Amino acid sequence: MIGDSMGAELTFTFTFDEHEGFPPAAVRIWVDDDNDFKPDPDEEVTLTSDGLKWTGKRSIKSSDSGGVWYLVAYAGSIRSKFTFDVRSDTPKDHVVATAEGRVKALRDSFWGMCSK
Repeated sequence: MIGDSMGAELTFTFTFDEHEGFPPAAVRIWVDDDNDFKPDPDEEVTLTSDGLKWTGKRSIKSSDSGGVWYLVAYAGSIRSKFTFDVRSDTPKDHVVATAEGRVKALRDSFWGMCSK
């Protein structure tokens, strides 16, 4: 279960180590609130960028299912490295999911699940 009965705030961070060329580096993240594995517009996390780092926060209610699914879509330079993590503020600040890898296609995505 993520958070307590009041819920939790998740912080998403995605970073590229480098980027050059086209298309411009970009990241989008959705939290699958209804567990249908379709990224709905109202499920998208609002991200801010600082160079090659994107961050965003999303409040979620506690879940009986034991976790929450998320979708990360990104565009970046082939062979550049990316890191991703999700932090929860409940019961105290801690990492609940991580991913890292190298960009293999100009545009790609991955699903993940995080839980307390």
